[in-house]
Amino acid sequence: MNYQISENFRTESELRSIRKKRANDCYKEYKGDCIVESSNTIRLHPEFCNYCKKLKSKISQLPFKKERSEIVLKEFLSKEIKTPKYEIQKFKFPIDLIDYPIKKTKDFKIINKKGKSTLELFLSGYYGEYLIKTFREFKIMDYRILLAVLYFADYHKDKTFNNKFIDWLDLLEVADIPFYRKSITMGMDFLSDLKFYTPYIYDSQLKRRSSSFSLTEKGEIDFSNLPSFSVFHLIDSYHHIRQKDKRKSKIKVKLSDIFYKRIFLDKYYTLIDFKKILP
Repeated sequence: MNYQISENFRTESELRSIRKKRANDCYKEYKGDCIVESSNTIRLHPEFCNYCKKLKSKISQLPFKKERSEIVLKEFLSKEIKTPKYEIQKFKFPIDLIDYPIKKTKDFKIINKKGKSTLELFLSGYYGEYLIKTFREFKIMDYRILLAVLYFADYHKDKTFNNKFIDWLDLLEVADIPFYRKSITMGMDFLSDLKFYTPYIYDSQLKRRSSSFSLTEKGEIDFSNLPSFSVFHLIDSYHHIRQKDKRKSKIKVKLSDIFYKRIFLDKYYTLIDFKKILP
């Protein structure tokens, strides 16, 4: 019978020979993809492994930890921070969405028509009550997607624009994983369906705030009979454009005519710093 001798009972020269062989085998197997290269952590037997030797030598030449931190900080501050090519300092945010913000609320009615459910959310705005109709409750990611839509619309200076999916992920500062890709399309679905009924909206043609809406017999606002400029939605349509057999894709967005006109033609907006307002 053959017995394996434990390393505890081997001579020093035998151990050195075994460890050298292990280090060489490891180096051949992981060459170009060693964990040492990415983690800066010495592994196995540094006196034999070429990767570990290299790292050990590099560490021994560095100053103490506190000094190293200061050096790294100085190097970071001295480098010019690269920004995405599409970045602009501020973007146009419509005053309509300040007067009539999208809010998370449990105060809604579910309307069922022809097998389709619609939520009616009665909210309180800056000037008074308004109504929102959509197919589901508002989520914080919907607001993030709205900010990105407005940002890209201002960058392109057009009501129709398209950007790579990776541009959206970079702008929103989220990882390129299926969860966030799906969240973006879900947010676009929400914004495409969202509709505002705003009785006290500012009439940019007459240069005054509207008060010409009808009332019901109970003396309440008749949301079904508002002037055309008081009813608007944000997005006419969007398309997820995929490349065949590739993960690369784009999103093409078309703002609604009324919404685009209010912001970019009638200039009814304020300038917002994207990074300061992003929740």
